Amino acid sequence: MELLVFDVARGRYGVETGHVHEVFALDGLAPLPGVPAFLRGVVNHRGRILPVIDLGGLFGQAREGEGEGARVVAVEVGAMRFGLAADAVVGITPVAGRELAPPPPAGAEAPFVRGVTGELVAVLALEALAQRIVVDDEGGRAAPKRGEAR
Repeated sequence: MELLVFDVARGRYGVETGHVHEVFALDGLAPLPGVPAFLRGVVNHRGRILPVIDLGGLFGQAREGEGEGARVVAVEVGAMRFGLAADAVVGITPVAGRELAPPPPAGAEAPFVRGVTGELVAVLALEALAQRIVVDDEGGRAAPKRGEAR
């Protein structure tokens, strides 16, 4: 498999290139009031509104602000498309499935990581991230999971 590798806060993450729709500059982000902290906001990209997830916020890592290399990694999981905020895109790297170590057993990242490469790239479980984005039919905004503050 091939991974698109990118940095967020102090972590290095990867997503399978087959799920990557596009990578573009993190410009025009519109914050949304009353949504969980991990949802940075939405962007209008090519006429489509994409929610943008802040992995640092989801995993309890402090943000250091946006640099010039900040990007949105737009991914597709089934019929759902969303963005992942990245501080910088590192590149594409091949990884053999057998090279993946099991995900960490505990911690905020655990449910969203399917494995770790030998170079310590956490391979994201995009299906789990997609499930985390829940749309509130009444308000049309992301709704928190049970036990999470609005």
